[in-house]
Amino acid sequence: MKPFSKISFLLISFSISTFTFGQQLNSSEDQNIISPIYKGCETEANEKDSKKCQSKKIHNFLKKKLSFSKKDKKSLNAGMNRFYAKYKVDENAKITNIEILTPHKQVKDKIRKLIEKLEYTKPATFEDGTPTSVTQMVPINYYNQKKGPEFILLNSSLEITSDNLDIKSVYPVYDFKEKNNNVADYKSFNKTTELFLNAYNNFMDTSKLESYFESGRNEFKINFTLDKHGDFKNIEALVDNRILKLYLENALKNINKFSLAKVNGKPVSIDFTARLVYLNNK
Repeated sequence: MKPFSKISFLLISFSISTFTFGQQLNSSEDQNIISPIYKGCETEANEKDSKKCQSKKIHNFLKKKLSFSKKDKKSLNAGMNRFYAKYKVDENAKITNIEILTPHKQVKDKIRKLIEKLEYTKPATFEDGTPTSVTQMVPINYYNQKKGPEFILLNSSLEITSDNLDIKSVYPVYDFKEKNNNVADYKSFNKTTELFLNAYNNFMDTSKLESYFESGRNEFKINFTLDKHGDFKNIEALVDNRILKLYLENALKNINKFSLAKVNGKPVSIDFTARLVYLNNK
């Protein structure tokens, strides 16, 4: 019998989000301790597979069960919120010492009740088989769409459709005063895309436009030209609804921070297509 119970940490990380889910499994656990076995993972071939199984099952359980009322969401920040659930799996494979790290009481109570329902069938053990306790830490990311629907930029894009630029040309960069975005070549365009789409999303108040969007995925394209003087021209949102078209085009007019594109040292006009993806979860 060991003189003390070694406490170790297993990090199970995943996202509880309005739109997307993901997970990864990292472990900082002492190499002399074998992780506890989660219900349904008893037949895994080795400890690595057992940890992956545990992560997946806890992820799926919280994804299915964790939800917040409108009242709860009002207390959360708009955008991404991160909570931490910390608990111990004791020598009898029972969950104890639950601690939910968030200042929101209602959120804390809901997560606590779900953590209490997690089921382990075997405790962690030392290599000689002696049971020991371990502490688990579960970060939970929840995307709170508090102010109504918005564009999900992960699936959006900005493309140069002109064929007059090559790798020797000076490419336009967005917000060229931004740190790390002052290299005006084709390699910088990924950063330009990110800054442009974020600026568009921040300016566009989609809460006023919810009635114009269909449930689920909505995709829009906006064609425009950045002329050799740095002005936007020929702006055209490819949508049928007149009001939505005006909103999309007006937002673009208000966020022009592009530097000039140049070929052989001379400014040139170039054409863009912005693809904006909107998910309406109503």
